Amino acid sequence: DRTVGEGMAAGSHHLYGLLALRESERDEDAAVLVDSLRSRFGGRAEVRWAIALYTGDSETAAQLGTELRHNSRFGIQVEAARVILP
Repeated sequence: DRTVGEGMAAGSHHLYGLLALRESERDEDAAVLVDSLRSRFGGRAEVRWAIALYTGDSETAAQLGTELRHNSRFGIQVEAARVILP
């Protein structure tokens, strides 16, 4: 509920919220969140990366992940996603 109800900020942390919604079988809530993220923060590479991973767009996710891996705050999230996602 926190993932859906909290005020949003742009960031790659939304990937983990989307995955939690998927695991909770709340696909409609995840779809609403994806749409909201795209409309509010669609220009942010971190958000595009999170959405690409969640939606299975591996080509876009890989491209953005490579571009952002060297960011000191973001690189660890790319590596964490590689470990937890199939």
